[in-house]
Amino acid sequence: MDMLESILAGISKKKYKMKIFIIGKSSNLAKHLLKKLENRPDIKVCSISTKKDFNYVDRFEKLKNKIMEFKPNIIFNLSGLTKFNLCEKNVNEAYKINTFFPQKLSNFCEENKIFFIYFSSDAVFSGKKNKLYTVNDVPAPESTYGKSKLLAENLIIQNKFSLIIRLPMLYGKYFNSGFVYESLKKINLKKKIYLFKDVYCSPIDAEDVCNYIFNNLILKKKIQMLLKKKNYSFIE
Repeated sequence: MDMLESILAGISKKKYKMKIFIIGKSSNLAKHLLKKLENRPDIKVCSISTKKDFNYVDRFEKLKNKIMEFKPNIIFNLSGLTKFNLCEKNVNEAYKINTFFPQKLSNFCEENKIFFIYFSSDAVFSGKKNKLYTVNDVPAPESTYGKSKLLAENLIIQNKFSLIIRLPMLYGKYFNSGFVYESLKKINLKKKIYLFKDVYCSPIDAEDVCNYIFNNLILKKKIQMLLKKKNYSFIE
């Protein structure tokens, strides 16, 4: 039995089969995930916001203490600076939040044998392919947001307890902004919507992403396989 198998075997012997630590609880994807996890007596969840609760990005030692007190099996990092225009205006902040904060989390998880899930983006590609990208395409980001996410991938991928999940454009019941939300809103109001002929994307419901995470990571069916794969993509 290797190290990962022994850790997974040990989880089932505890009071809670899984203890999950979520960073970035105010994000739309986190809201979907927290809803999926509620009322599960076998799962204990601790969720924090790096903005509303405490500035854990700049006070990483305090975050480490909180994690060690909770003793999670999995950490999901759902915090980030995601708006493209804000990243362009605040380049240093974008890299601090999107790159070096998750890198520190990944290294910390590696040292403490905690599974770490980092959510990346299809923004790691240039968008010039004129068709949908696949996980096998070579990233070539042009935006600060995409560059900061790709650098995080490159820094994290070496850690065997870390998994990178690339996501396309998301939508869902907790979203109140974004292209899909605004387009559906205009359609319901019988207003015109304007589309791009040179932008290719396959939007996905955040609830479907959370269902996959719940069934394959939290219920442990494919966690070892995905960890060996290192980079899982929803963009195909």
